[in-house]
Amino acid sequence: MPLISTLLPDFVTEVAEALRHEGLDALADQLRHVAVERITYEARDDAGYIYFTRPPASLHFAKLSHPVARTVVCDDGRLNVDIDHDGSLFGIELIGRGGVMRKLLAEHAP
Repeated sequence: MPLISTLLPDFVTEVAEALRHEGLDALADQLRHVAVERITYEARDDAGYIYFTRPPASLHFAKLSHPVARTVVCDDGRLNVDIDHDGSLFGIELIGRGGVMRKLLAEHAP
């Protein structure tokens, strides 16, 4: 699985800066090491989601019905970073950021 930092280094820098602005330095650091698991994108709505590969959930959180514990809203809601219950990056939702999504889809094509 390709690292998002390899596929989209400028985007990773943007997201890392937004997370650092929120005081979430550890999450910003995680961005350098997370791999893209899969991507969804709806061109009509210009909305997409980048799912990251993650370590298995801890036993305490493994059976929860909703894996996302917190969403960090950035860029006026056009960039939303989801964090799982163990404090790992779960994924990023992008709204109105079709250029980033199209580039990522081109780079991550199976």
